[in-house]
Amino acid sequence: MLITVPVVLLTTMIEGGYWIGDKYFFHGNVYLVFMLSSFIYIYGFFPFLKELFIGEKKMVGVAIAWTAAYIYSILVLFGIIGSTVVIFWELVIFIDIMLLGFWIGTKSNA
Repeated sequence: MLITVPVVLLTTMIEGGYWIGDKYFFHGNVYLVFMLSSFIYIYGFFPFLKELFIGEKKMVGVAIAWTAAYIYSILVLFGIIGSTVVIFWELVIFIDIMLLGFWIGTKSNA
């Protein structure tokens, strides 16, 4: 969850003057956001992937949503899609919320 903070702070939508201005901006920060988001996506996807292979099909929708947001953001980042909206920060917040719920659920069942 701590890695989410730099992803949100370095996102250009947040940085565009709404919250913190451009004091954290540097050339190539989008690629740092991409690398941190990739780590969060892979790390956060592991428990749900494990549940999927065990036979729990409840998390298939979550896996599809995460993968769609991640692939869309990659396609926008590298200019394959003509949009300018990269949604890495929404993805990592969604992953954090789901992992928190997953952790609370596993602790309550123990």
